[in-house]
Amino acid sequence: MATVSDILSEASTTWVREGNNRSKAAQRLTETLYHLGFENIEESATYFEKPSADSVAYVFAHKKIDTKDGKKEVISVTIRSASYDSE
Repeated sequence: MATVSDILSEASTTWVREGNNRSKAAQRLTETLYHLGFENIEESATYFEKPSADSVAYVFAHKKIDTKDGKKEVISVTIRSASYDSE
């Protein structure tokens, strides 16, 4: 879980290296989640907008995994907080 968390964190910040093209962060996140086997990936419209003091962006996804106790569902919630690019 920690490795996936690091991967998603990195993917969500790549727009900085793409000339502030905010659509690249959502694209990288959705592609990363897809390659990790997640389905029903949904990103918020705010992922494509300049962050404000009151905005939050998210990407949700889910996948089913087999465990020794049967099938389990994993929900991924990746959030970009308010005032994200104010650093």
